[in-house]
Amino acid sequence: MKKQSLIQKLKNRYDKAREARLVSEDKDKPFKDRVEAIFTAPRWCNTDFWCDECKKDCSGTGFRQVCTVREKLPTAWFVGYCPKGHKMVRRITDKGTDPYYEKSLMIQRQRYEMRDALLTPDDSRFRVLYPKQYKELMAKK
Repeated sequence: MKKQSLIQKLKNRYDKAREARLVSEDKDKPFKDRVEAIFTAPRWCNTDFWCDECKKDCSGTGFRQVCTVREKLPTAWFVGYCPKGHKMVRRITDKGTDPYYEKSLMIQRQRYEMRDALLTPDDSRFRVLYPKQYKELMAKK
């Protein structure tokens, strides 16, 4: 065989192995992200909870719990207790689906207070709240 063809074979083999490694890393990334979130979370922390029994916000100490029943999808959460002793849960993994953010009256109040601070010019309230800035933007367009 020619020296050139041997080098090309080696390059092709290297490229295939590299591509396979990148595919494997992409496949394992969600698992690694979950494990990192679990291990970087403290064993306990003071945080806000929502008590479903009392229907109110409570602050308390949450203790980390981890479930590894599903090996490829470990799950973790903080468990705390309200002043009346009811169990409350906050998610460490799957924060996007944590019911606390939908149920908490404190979070709803904060969203209501901050809604005007995050206005964009295409929002109808921008014209009412910031008439001078709206006129300047329209003049530039």
